[in-house]
Amino acid sequence: MSGRLWMLAVLVLAAAGVLGWLQTNVSPKTVAPTRGVEAPALAGPPPSTVEADVVVLTQRQPWGASARAAEQAAAPVARQPDPEGSWRIGGIIRLGQQNLVVLMVQPLPNVRHVLRYLPVGDKLPDGRTIERITGDSVILRQGDSVSVLRLYSPGAG
Repeated sequence: MSGRLWMLAVLVLAAAGVLGWLQTNVSPKTVAPTRGVEAPALAGPPPSTVEADVVVLTQRQPWGASARAAEQAAAPVARQPDPEGSWRIGGIIRLGQQNLVVLMVQPLPNVRHVLRYLPVGDKLPDGRTIERITGDSVILRQGDSVSVLRLYSPGAG
């Protein structure tokens, strides 16, 4: 008797497997598209600017933020005078067709640095003017004196 039950159980499982397999190959009925009706056009993203990108990064805080930084981000953004203190050039970024110098300023000791993005024509805190920005260097001018600041040393790496 137990052999017949096993055979019946195997037969039921096989039938269930075959029916399940056949059901997965059935595609749902789709409605044919109506001619002359077009899908509405999707709106593209708004144009990007440096100021808008900085505001978005400030709001989202991808690297973490303190409560004080979040409060400052919510305040209206106004161009502040150049902070005094130590500063250095942190890099070069390209936004569209424009190259920008990333200036890292630390107004006071033991205070987080502030990032500023300077285009060609802006002045560094030491008074030199950014004359040209290339992929790995910044050409600076102060009066008749021209200097080249290279961000990467040849052969370093």
